[in-house]
Amino acid sequence: MRRTASDLDEKQLERTLKTRFGHDQHIDGDLVQTEKGGLALTVRGIGILPKVIIASIICFFPTLVNMTRGLESVSASEKDLMHVLSASGFEIFWKLRAPRSLPFLFASLRIASTACVVGAIVGEWIGANRGLGVVIIQSTFNYRSDLLYAAIIVSSSLAVAIFLVVTAVERRIINYQ
Repeated sequence: MRRTASDLDEKQLERTLKTRFGHDQHIDGDLVQTEKGGLALTVRGIGILPKVIIASIICFFPTLVNMTRGLESVSASEKDLMHVLSASGFEIFWKLRAPRSLPFLFASLRIASTACVVGAIVGEWIGANRGLGVVIIQSTFNYRSDLLYAAIIVSSSLAVAIFLVVTAVERRIINYQ
């Protein structure tokens, strides 16, 4: 007989999540991301896909850690109330845990929105023939500070624009009182 997440008691689920995706993941994540980034470029070549893989890996771990903390943020009294109201595991998740974890999710998405731009630029430094990362490297080697600052301003503007989009979506989805 297979056990599902709803069959596990909450302490077992918490231990399993912490064991597999521990809260220290973000500390070790840089090494993991660097190794996977080099592997992505080695396996996938110089196209756009390795940059997407690197940016995704950089964004995944902070989002995972924050989402796990958000799902754990439900108090015992709230869980007890849901059990008293005869809520199923599915209802507890969708009506209590998921709404409670949304602020954590959007906090991590705001962080990831700027980190993904950095990840894409670093991916272009490692192996690309065009893009902002290439412009930054070439302008550095050719002592073109005007082009370097222009590329930095464009990449910063892109990161800020993505951040503002995530913030606007957060304000639309989450109703703060």
